[in-house]
Amino acid sequence: MLSTRTTVLSATFLLLPGCDLLGEAIEEFEGLTNPLVAQTFLLGVAAPEDADLAAAIEDSAMELDRAIQVFLADAASADDLENAPVSGAAVTVQVGAGDAVSLDEAVDGGYKATGVDGLEYITGQDATVSVTLGESTATMSLTLPVAVSATVPTEVDANTALSVDLGSGYDGVMGVVIDVVSSEVTWDNRPLGIQELYDFTHTDGTVSTLEIPADAFPSESLYAVGIAGIENADPETFENVNTVLTSFMAGKVTFYPVSTIPLPVGGE
Repeated sequence: MLSTRTTVLSATFLLLPGCDLLGEAIEEFEGLTNPLVAQTFLLGVAAPEDADLAAAIEDSAMELDRAIQVFLADAASADDLENAPVSGAAVTVQVGAGDAVSLDEAVDGGYKATGVDGLEYITGQDATVSVTLGESTATMSLTLPVAVSATVPTEVDANTALSVDLGSGYDGVMGVVIDVVSSEVTWDNRPLGIQELYDFTHTDGTVSTLEIPADAFPSESLYAVGIAGIENADPETFENVNTVLTSFMAGKVTFYPVSTIPLPVGGE
C-alpha cells in the first residue's frame, strides 16, 4: 500500500501541466521533508562614538560584534529541535567576496565564531552559511540588514521599565543593557539554543517595539542600551535543508546611552 505522503505527491504530479512545474513541486516537497534543520543568528555592531560606551561594551561578557551561531538538528518538527542535535559538520560563513570563515563546534551542539579575522558584518552584502555533512552540502543566504534607528530616551528613573519604538517593523528584536561603570550585562534577550532561536522570530506579525524590564536598570548609573532589528532570510535561498523549520536571521546592534542618575534640583 502506498503511504499517504506518496499518494499526495503522486496526485500533485498528475495535476501539473508541465515539466517545469513538476520540477518545482519536487523541489518544494524535498524542502518540506528534508530532516536537516539549521537555526542561524548573525550579529554585527555599529561602533559607538562615545568612548565610555565603546569601552564598556568591549569589557562586558556579551560577545556581539561579528558573532554568529549555527545550531543543527535532524528533526521532523519544531518540537524535536533540542532532541536531535547534529555534530561533526563542517560549517562556514562568507560575507560578500570575503573569505569563508570556519565555525568552531561548541559543547552545546552549536557552531560558533565571534570577532574572528575575515568575518565582517557589511550592511547590504550577502552572507552565506554552508553546512557540509559527508558528501552533502546545505546553504542558506541572507542580505545583511541595516542597523535599527530607534527612539530611546536618554534619561529614565532607576528600576523603571522602558518601551522603545524601533521606528519600523522587524521579524524580531534583540536587546542588551550594559552598565557602563561596571561593564556588567544587566539584561538581554539574546536567544542561545536552537529552540530559542526558532521561537525568537517565529511570531505572529512584525515587531515594532522592544520592552525592556525595570530590573535592567537596577541602580543610578549610565547604561548602554543595545538594540538590533532582526530580519529573516527568504526560505527560497535555502538549499538541502528543511525550508519550513530552518531560519537564518541577522541584525546590527546600535547602542544608545541611557542615564538613571537624577539631575540636580533646578538643573544645576
